[in-house]
Amino acid sequence: MKRFITLLIIVLCTLGSSLSWARVNVAQTKRLHMPEVADAEVLSKEFMDRVLPKTIHAEEDGNRVLSRMADSTVSYWWDTSPLRKTRLGQTADAIEQKARLQGEVQGDNDVTHKFDLKVLLAQALARFEYKGWINAGINYDARAAETEAEIIQPLSDDKDLVVSQTVNSFETTSRVSFQFDW
Repeated sequence: MKRFITLLIIVLCTLGSSLSWARVNVAQTKRLHMPEVADAEVLSKEFMDRVLPKTIHAEEDGNRVLSRMADSTVSYWWDTSPLRKTRLGQTADAIEQKARLQGEVQGDNDVTHKFDLKVLLAQALARFEYKGWINAGINYDARAAETEAEIIQPLSDDKDLVVSQTVNSFETTSRVSFQFDW
C-alpha cells in the first residue's frame, strides 16, 4: 500500500509539473549583475602566526597542544571579532581594564620605575612588567600552568639582549637570545 501511495504521488507531481508552465519575455528581461566577491583568505598569515604553537615539546601530549591552539584561536577571534564592539564586548574590556594596575615611582639618579600588572581574565593570563634599572617581565598562564620570566637589556635602538626562563610541569628552560627589529 505504501508503494502504491508513493507511486501515485510521483505520478501526480509529474503530471502537475507538465501542466504548469511559465512564459518569459526574453526581450524585456533585465540582465542580472552579480557583485564580484573577492577571494577570501581562509587562513591568513597573522592567524597562522598567532595560533600555531612556536614550540612543541616531546613530552607534551596532543591534548595540551590543541588546548594551547584553541586558546590562541579564541584570543585571535576576540581581537578581530565585531562582537568586541558590542555592549557585551565593551563590558568585558572594561572588566579587564579594571583588572590592571599601573604605577610609576621617580627614584634616585633620575631613574623612573614603572610597574604594570595586567590580568586577562578571558585567557587566564597574568603579566607583570617592570621598567627602570632593567626591563623585566613575568607571565603566568593559569591554563597551561606555566610561568615565564624575562629580562631585556637594550643594546641599541633596535637590538635587545633577552634572558628568559620558562617553568612548567614538563621542564624548566633557560634561554639567552638576541632580539632585533627588521
